Amino acid sequence: MKTIKRKKAISIILASLLSVSLTACGSGGTDSGTAAGGDSKSGKVTLELAISKSSQDSAFIQQDILDAFEKQTNIRVNLQLIPAEQTTTVLQTKLAVDETPDIIQYNLASAVTDLNLERNFEILDNEPWASRIVNKDVLSSGGHLYSFHVSQDTGMQGVVYNKQIFEELGLSIPTNYEEFLAICEKIKASGITPVFMPYKDAWAANIWPAAAFADFVAKNEPTFLMS
Repeated sequence: MKTIKRKKAISIILASLLSVSLTACGSGGTDSGTAAGGDSKSGKVTLELAISKSSQDSAFIQQDILDAFEKQTNIRVNLQLIPAEQTTTVLQTKLAVDETPDIIQYNLASAVTDLNLERNFEILDNEPWASRIVNKDVLSSGGHLYSFHVSQDTGMQGVVYNKQIFEELGLSIPTNYEEFLAICEKIKASGITPVFMPYKDAWAANIWPAAAFADFVAKNEPTFLMS
């Protein structure tokens, strides 16, 4: 029996303050016995995974892992690499013309408005693995689960400082946040911008304060998300 329906894709928005997973829609006919991109004769299924080029080196999309996954499950994963600065525009266009990939990497909080989450994405509440998810609230919106975590590289963030300015102003490298703020004030008082972030794309500026906020809350308000 053949059914025509809007196809909803499982977008991977790496949840938390930085990212998450969803399920987006496209249109087309699918056989009840096959999944997206399925071949009813061979039983093989092909899934389209759209991710930002900024994540192309992430462990979860290493080709050897994808090959092993295909061998074990008969599911092939095709990668669609989208330029980071064009991700929202490209996905909005794909949604508009019903060419949405099966799985999308995007930020869940942003997807609520950017990609019209409730209209275009699959609710995952009843998936068999949903009950095993930790911190489900950060993967949900409007009381429903729309996303899942993926294991991504552990990134490192830091601040590069100008040694000459530190020497001229008699400053030492700060060892805590309070010292960092005090040094920033001294640098500012000397007529120099204390912190400069040469980011072309605005989203990049969210990473540092978001990570800092999460770290601060974890250390000082461990029950913050429970209240």
